[in-house]
Amino acid sequence: MKILITLTYYYPYISGLSIYTKNLAEELVKKGFNINILTSQHEKNLSILDYINGVILIRVPYSFKLHKGFIMFSYPIYVINQLLLCDIVIIHLPQAESIVTVFLAKILRKKIYCIYQCELKLADGLINKIIEIILILINIIVCFLSDKIITNTNDFAVNSTVLKFFLKKIEYIIPPIISPRISKITVRKISNKFFKKKYVIGFLGRISSEKGLNYLLKAVPYFIKKIGNNFTILISGPNNLNGEEEYNLYIKKLIKKFEKNITYIGALQNKEVGSFFSVIDVLVLPSINSTESFGMVQVEAMYCGVPVVATNIPGVRVPIQLSGMGMLIKTNSTISIVESVVNILKNKHKFIYSRQKIKNIFSLKKTINKFHQILYL
Repeated sequence: MKILITLTYYYPYISGLSIYTKNLAEELVKKGFNINILTSQHEKNLSILDYINGVILIRVPYSFKLHKGFIMFSYPIYVINQLLLCDIVIIHLPQAESIVTVFLAKILRKKIYCIYQCELKLADGLINKIIEIILILINIIVCFLSDKIITNTNDFAVNSTVLKFFLKKIEYIIPPIISPRISKITVRKISNKFFKKKYVIGFLGRISSEKGLNYLLKAVPYFIKKIGNNFTILISGPNNLNGEEEYNLYIKKLIKKFEKNITYIGALQNKEVGSFFSVIDVLVLPSINSTESFGMVQVEAMYCGVPVVATNIPGVRVPIQLSGMGMLIKTNSTISIVESVVNILKNKHKFIYSRQKIKNIFSLKKTINKFHQILYL
């Protein structure tokens, strides 16, 4: 069976959505599916045609950038060519160009699945609000025309602006999460970048406004009062994202202000993620809105025996609710972060469960088998 998967960003771009798609595509290849991925050429130095771990990758050149997206005038030609070759198309949302894909797929009578990843929430402003409304309308049309909708959790769906109207055609599947491996070489590389502290509080993710990193960084003076000065906040993630320039300047100022207790080590490759978790005591995911719908990084941390502090918002709270391996915090609350992190640091043994329990809850095998069953319906 030949499957076309479409999304705006793919590897080597690092995000939960791109990692989700890469894991899914490569695992489906192992099951015997032929997978083509159509995405943007988000960096001009990337090749148009690529082959990565059994997956054929087609990158569409863009004419110019528009906030976090791209204007790709040749996209309809690329998508028609790929649709003619496939049996099924899987569309990842949010994705502005999905409106083109879904109409062409319908005309060509292709089976259409959409994976509803999240709902884009942008900073205040008229233009951003217009972009949000347009994407919501696109999401509604794609969901309406799709044969099946896939999303991570019922918790996110029933609280979604769009999905709550399509509950009868939704399948709930935990994201395809691969247990991270730990490299001793990478551990040394990470450890050498900061002085050994008693406590290491971790953040792993894109440096973007919806991640709420600023609320964690502003916690430094409160941590000093609660646990002393013998700690560091270790941050890893890409910081050169489209549409996040102003937020990145803000984060750089906070890092500079509290530089004695904050270490930024840049983005890590997938193979280095396990080593990051091996040097931290707790992971913090202070996301502030529905642009975050699950937080795969939480489960990766749990696999490595690291408790998690995450925001109590739809979808994001599910990994902790299922595993018990962490604490939930209020949205936009530095004080809530401090209280929960300190609680975990002082009672860490109460929040750690066996790797086997985590594997049973978030089984990659079960996830891929469920996708396999749905694709053959």
